[in-house]
Amino acid sequence: MAYFDGICDLSPFITGWTICVMVLRTYKRFYRDNAFELRVVFVDEWGIQIEAIIERYFSQCYFDKLKENQWKEIATFRVIPNSGIVRAITHYYMIEFMEATSVISSDPRGTAFLTDSHLLTTLLKTPFIPILWSIWLVHSSISDV
Repeated sequence: MAYFDGICDLSPFITGWTICVMVLRTYKRFYRDNAFELRVVFVDEWGIQIEAIIERYFSQCYFDKLKENQWKEIATFRVIPNSGIVRAITHYYMIEFMEATSVISSDPRGTAFLTDSHLLTTLLKTPFIPILWSIWLVHSSISDV
């Protein structure tokens, strides 16, 4: 069985990482000349998410390779600080594709990200869900009276 690094282990000091991740979300950032930068949110089998940036030089090449809900093995990339003003996720780092980056399809893996307990935890961390939960509890206790 192949060894993959976890997203939680990534740091900027190494470029020889190999990860197995699911493509969670893709979106484009357009430039004037119809060129675009591709942004991708990956999730590993433990539910940890990281954003990847694919500069306009490589974006067209990877646009057709990275479809949502597909598992990929990604090797040889940079890890850089996620210092943008607007972030798709809260991970401290992000991945930057390089010319040497390789992406191949992988078999689907079981993931903690899709389990009920992780989903509940994620929902409870969402700002408006605890408020809705509190309103529902108050409403249900009033209707029992």
